[in-house]
Amino acid sequence: MAKKAKSRIISVRLISMAMTGFFYTFARPRTSRPMSMLKYDPVGTSTWVDTLSIVKSASPPTRVVRDAPRLLVSSSNPNSSPPGVPTWSGM
Repeated sequence: MAKKAKSRIISVRLISMAMTGFFYTFARPRTSRPMSMLKYDPVGTSTWVDTLSIVKSASPPTRVVRDAPRLLVSSSNPNSSPPGVPTWSGM
């Protein structure tokens, strides 16, 4: 018996890298390259929502594509921000 044909369009979920649980869901062609976007995250204070995962119906995501991580680091110059306040590097 032959296997079922794969759909041409797949559902994808853009997950927040701030780990707030916020996501965007949309469809894209299966043959296109995996995408990454900068979108607004209303739960957090940042605009980083750029992790892509493929959504399967009634199951957790099976594939996650991530960009280079953006790390929080402390500022080395105490005059630029108060001590202990993290700043984004790699922007």
